[in-house]
Amino acid sequence: MQIAYITKNSSIKNAIVAHFGLKSLASEENKLEIYHSKDVVLLFWSEQDLQLYARRTIEDTVFDAVIIPIDTIVKINPERWIGDIVTPVVVYRWDNTLIASEWDPDERDIHLHADTTLFFEHINPISDFSYGKFGYSFGWSVVDLATLPDENSYDRIDLLYSVDGYSLGSFDLLKTLSKNKDMREALYPLFIVVSAYDNEAETEQGILNAFEISKFLHTELLADSEDKLEIVI
Repeated sequence: MQIAYITKNSSIKNAIVAHFGLKSLASEENKLEIYHSKDVVLLFWSEQDLQLYARRTIEDTVFDAVIIPIDTIVKINPERWIGDIVTPVVVYRWDNTLIASEWDPDERDIHLHADTTLFFEHINPISDFSYGKFGYSFGWSVVDLATLPDENSYDRIDLLYSVDGYSLGSFDLLKTLSKNKDMREALYPLFIVVSAYDNEAETEQGILNAFEISKFLHTELLADSEDKLEIVI
C-alpha cells in the first residue's frame, strides 16, 4: 500500500519531492502534477486550478493508498505550538454571513450543517501525542476560510467553532475526496500549525514533522489492514 500525498502548497510539494526523491509522472501547464516513487505518490496543483482541471482529474484516478492531504493552519488554539501537526475529526467551512449577523453562541449547532461540516468518523479517539520537539493532535478540529480573516473575525471564529486553527481552501478538496466511502476511510489530513499563512520557514520545518506523522499513520494505524483500498479521488 502506497502513501498518496495531496497538496496545493508549493513549499510542501517541493519538500515532499526532495525528501522522497520523487520523479515527475505528468506535468502540464495549469494542470495537475503527479510525482511518484515505488511507495509514494504526490499530487499537486496551484490554487487557481483546483476548481477547473485538477478536481476532475483526481476523481478519475485510482490508488491503493493511504490518502494524506497536507496543508497549513494558522494557530488559533493557544495550546497548539508552531510546528505541531493536527489531524482533524471535523473540518468546518466558515460562513461569512456570521460576521455580520446576530446569533446566540449557545445555539451554534444550527449553523453547522452538512454543506459546511465534514466529519471523519474513523479519526478517533481524540488524542494528543508528544514527539519531543512537536506535538501531534489526533481528532481535533479546523475551520476553512475562503479569504484571510480580519481582526474582527477572530473572536467569532473562535467562539463559534473552538478550533485549533484556520486553513485557506482545504474544505472543497476534502469534500471531494470524501465522496467515495472507501477513500474517505483511508483519508488522514495533516495540518501544519504556523503563525501566518505565508510563513514558508515554519511550513518547511513543519513538513519534516508531518513526514514523521505520516510514517506513524501508515505503519501503526493502517499496516494491519488486509483490505485492498480501491480509492477513487
